[in-house]
Amino acid sequence: MGGAGMGRERLALYALDGDAGQQARSCGLAGADWFHSEVPRKQLKELMRRRDAPAIRDTVIWIGLMVVLATAASLLWVGGRSWLAAPLFLGYGVLYGAGGDSRCSTATSPPSSRGSRPSAPPPSASSPTM
Repeated sequence: MGGAGMGRERLALYALDGDAGQQARSCGLAGADWFHSEVPRKQLKELMRRRDAPAIRDTVIWIGLMVVLATAASLLWVGGRSWLAAPLFLGYGVLYGAGGDSRCSTATSPPSSRGSRPSAPPPSASSPTM
């Protein structure tokens, strides 16, 4: 089965100076001129800037609400009013279970990225396969 030359042969198929590279250039795929972002560069830089403050604020609110709900529910439970504690325990459970799940954070993504389509058109059936 394949030896050391097998890897080189496969890599040669994808070299930009070979036949596949020539096909890619003729189809306009090698230059990446076909892709452009609809977001202006200045705004994209602003969106990509890292900030820790919103995450710290959200974490403090999340943990603070869990502490308040757990404390209030526990005090009501010990005080003999378990029927009043039930909604608080439910709220605590929702925060505990869903608050740390990163799949629930679609509100933090920019509106343009939700349900958007890619800017590049799909490859046509007539384009050569590589």
